Amino acid sequence: FSIDASDLIFTYNERKKTIQYTVNLNGYTGVAKGNIEITGAYSIDIPVTIDTSYVPITEAFMKIDDMQVKEGDSIEVPINITSANNLGSMDLLLSYDPNILEAIDVKKGSLTQNSNLEYKITNGTISISLIDLKGIQGSGDFIILGFKVIGSSGSASPILINHIEATDTNFNKLAINKESGLIIIETNKCGITGDVNGDGKVTSLDALMALQMSVGLIPVDQCADVNVDSKVTSLDALMILQASVGLITL
Repeated sequence: FSIDASDLIFTYNERKKTIQYTVNLNGYTGVAKGNIEITGAYSIDIPVTIDTSYVPITEAFMKIDDMQVKEGDSIEVPINITSANNLGSMDLLLSYDPNILEAIDVKKGSLTQNSNLEYKITNGTISISLIDLKGIQGSGDFIILGFKVIGSSGSASPILINHIEATDTNFNKLAINKESGLIIIETNKCGITGDVNGDGKVTSLDALMALQMSVGLIPVDQCADVNVDSKVTSLDALMILQASVGLITL
């Protein structure tokens, strides 16, 4: 066990002709104290016994932010971590509502690009294991979860961090606090799908407005996004026109 000079504090007692020393190592419990009698020697041995039970100075914090999404969206949900300190391994168990979200994949975040990552998706749970040879340091995106939104407008699914087990590269357990997130599907503000002008029916005028939106002539209204791909194009205009004459049902 090594001790730097900065860890030692000496106090000279002129009356007693002794030097009192204090050893204090950040991150470890216990302070050793003692007195050395001055005998004229220029080199001395200092007996020190220290309890080396590790005490984390700052605990890491893992969080999933709440998100508002639309029906049919493909989304990426970042799991962020702050104050990671020499994180060498982690086992993580997440859960979600499979009736609202369909899990697609798990990707590395900005902090874990050099880590080894494995995951398994089952119906409503995601198991993730990660190791890093050099130890992960700092704050940022830890991993990215990919989902397809399959729930209906107005519904929601939590993404719960059910279990975390982590160690540093020296195999010491790490304490990591956590906060789960909520994915909320926005309420559909369109009373009738394809009714762009809000007059209660789908007509060729709605199709014309969607076509104008597709080239930027008028502001985009998501009520015109009838194929739910998060944009308004000529395809939406065509579908609205066909619906206006009864060829298809939106």
